[in-house]
Formats: sequence, structure tokens, C-alpha cells
Amino acid sequence: MAYVNVFRDLVLALLEGTGGASDISITHVALGDGQTASDPSDTQLENEQFRKAVDTKSIETDLLKTITTILDSEANSFDIYEIGIFADATATPNSGNLVSRIVFSTPIVKTNAVTLSIIRTDKVVI
Repeated sequence: MAYVNVFRDLVLALLEGTGGASDISITHVALGDGQTASDPSDTQLENEQFRKAVDTKSIETDLLKTITTILDSEANSFDIYEIGIFADATATPNSGNLVSRIVFSTPIVKTNAVTLSIIRTDKVVI
């Protein structure tokens, strides 16, 4: 599994006013079938197939947790090789700032018998 987390770069861009970052609030999760390894220069998924808004956000002590649930009726038409976490995004494919992209060597084969929860936890250090 290849994994790239560009959250640090987004925070720096926001603080420095460069790179077009305007918000680092995680808003959407996207799924795709691209199989190219993650790279720090990635700005979107290789081949986005599905996108959904984050269902819940919570702050617990120093942890920011986001949860997105992909229902049994959703995202069943392709093998999931890549997952992208986006900030400042909309429902439009490839919108927003890519926070992280995970690429699996073996796909997640989702069917209508499966509900998938994607949970991201970030430790907040001030």
C-alpha cells in the first residue's frame, strides 16, 4: 500500500497564503480505480469514480475524527484501488485540496452486501 499525506503542505500553503489553499477542513472522500503509486505532487485521484461528503466530524481531546460511510447501494461498479481525502471540496469530481491519497495493491471489492466506513483521525498538536 502506498500512502501520501500532504496535509502538512496544505497547512503551510494556507499559513503562507500560497498554493491556492483556502481551507483545510476535510469535506469529502473520493474513491477511484487508479493504481499508480501515490506521490507528494498528487492533487487528485488518478481515476476518481465516486465522491461523498464527510458524514460526521468530531474533536475528542486532541484528535480530529472524520467519518464517511459508503452505503451498500453506493460505489459498487468498480474495484477500489485508491482513496482520497479532500479539504475545501464540493461534490464535483477532482475538486478541493487533496489531503491524502492511499493506493492499495489489492483492491477493495465492494458489493451491495457491504457498507464501508472510512475513518480518518488526525492528532492536533499546538
